Amino acid sequence: MKKALLILLCFPAVCQAQTELLDKFFQKTEQQALQADFTLTVADNASQPMSYNGTISMQGERFYLTMWDLEMAYDGTTLYTYTGDTEELTLSTPTEEELKESNPILLAKALAESCQVRYGRNHNTNNQYVIELIPDNKEAGVQKFVLQLQAYNLLPISAEMKESATKSTTLLLRNAQYVKAPQTFRIDKPNAIINDLR
Repeated sequence: MKKALLILLCFPAVCQAQTELLDKFFQKTEQQALQADFTLTVADNASQPMSYNGTISMQGERFYLTMWDLEMAYDGTTLYTYTGDTEELTLSTPTEEELKESNPILLAKALAESCQVRYGRNHNTNNQYVIELIPDNKEAGVQKFVLQLQAYNLLPISAEMKESATKSTTLLLRNAQYVKAPQTFRIDKPNAIINDLR
């Protein structure tokens, strides 16, 4: 993937454009819900990469995702976690770290505030932006976060987080679209066993 990236030098005008592009993307995800199918791949040289498929809807900090028999949602206050095989619904108040682990847009937003931002285009096609976020803090647990966006509509294509030289997590989005219709970011399961940890 690195070979496919063309990274531009960070002149002041380019840096301003990078910030504006990220800000525009974050604003879009605040104003409209982003819906997509996804494949999440966790790779570690010590083991075989593992991939998981699901669907996600995100708007700002709120989200709703499904993966296997697991459903998770966050409505801005409460984190809902439903496990289908046990029919348990857990309600909790998440920490900021837990939210960043669940919502890649929140992670990118947090990283953008305290990292170097490098901007480029996909070398193979000119209609995709590639944005690299490299944390200034070497203790952040993230070496690099790479976000690919469609140039014409700012729909995300992928997000890759490099935790170390041997460990990475990649989120590949398919059938992504922005929707203006109101979304439900909570889970209601009338017959579920409720674990209220709030």
